[in-house]
Amino acid sequence: CWIIQTFSTLDPGDIWLAIVLGHFTRMSLSVAVFRRGAWRDIEIRVDDR
Repeated sequence: CWIIQTFSTLDPGDIWLAIVLGHFTRMSLSVAVFRRGAWRDIEIRVDDR
């Protein structure tokens, strides 16, 4: 939002664009971490009660 506000007016469409770009960035980083495969070595112990 700051970049858009600096170079032009901050319209509702620009805010939605910033939100979508933020979600896309987070998704891309999640995919990159998931593809590393480090999650395969995580062990979870469940107690029998």
